Amino acid sequence: MPFRRSERKPPGIEQKIEFEIRSLAPMLKIESSALRLARFDAAERVVYLEISGDCPDCGVRAEPFAEGIEAHLRRRIPGIAGVRTTNPTR
Repeated sequence: MPFRRSERKPPGIEQKIEFEIRSLAPMLKIESSALRLARFDAAERVVYLEISGDCPDCGVRAEPFAEGIEAHLRRRIPGIAGVRTTNPTR
């Protein structure tokens, strides 16, 4: 039987972004928060994230984590120019 290559397409950039976001969520350890890919602007190469909630026990807002998330995504996924948040945290 001849070897067949997988018919599956390699993941697109949005799937890679979503995977990386999911992998970061447990490490952020932010209580009562959510991190979600809102969209990826391919023309600008900018990731738009929705970050909601904060850490009620420590007084740390979730939004400052966007800088760390941006650094992580830029290291892991070539072609990302930046990360922006789409909504204010509470």
